[in-house]
Amino acid sequence: MDSDYNIRQLGSDDWQLFREMRLRAVTEFSNYFLDNAANCAARDEAFWRDMLTNKDCAIFGLFDGDTHIGITGAFRWKESREDTVILGMSYLVKDYRGRGLSRLFYEARINWAKEQEGINRITVSHREENAASKAANQNFGFTYYETGEVTFGDGSTGQDIRYELKI
Repeated sequence: MDSDYNIRQLGSDDWQLFREMRLRAVTEFSNYFLDNAANCAARDEAFWRDMLTNKDCAIFGLFDGDTHIGITGAFRWKESREDTVILGMSYLVKDYRGRGLSRLFYEARINWAKEQEGINRITVSHREENAASKAANQNFGFTYYETGEVTFGDGSTGQDIRYELKI
């Protein structure tokens, strides 16, 4: 039932929650994320706190009551041809997958992007075979715009399928 789930932007004091969940994500899915466990584990407290206080990004935590069950992020991409927010870093604990909770991730990130001055485009991508990610972004009206090759956290390369939403 949705009433037990809540999503909120994490703040500086949540750095340990963020670090723990990010490390869990890149350990479990090093073939889907661009980062890896060794890099995450080596970062100090200041790095994690800075991520959570940077005005050009928002990191959200998803909770089932008081239990932290996921993270997701939205990041301004100033080098793009348009002022763009990139969605990424989404991870949901295994026992909670398949319940439609990615909807909460998308709603929070899209709302944050719309609140940012000058943003007119949101992008998201996924590894070619990640059907769940594709289905989630399609539910929010994202449209395909390109495919590119990337190196993932485990060192493998693959096709990164990219979508955009004009706002």
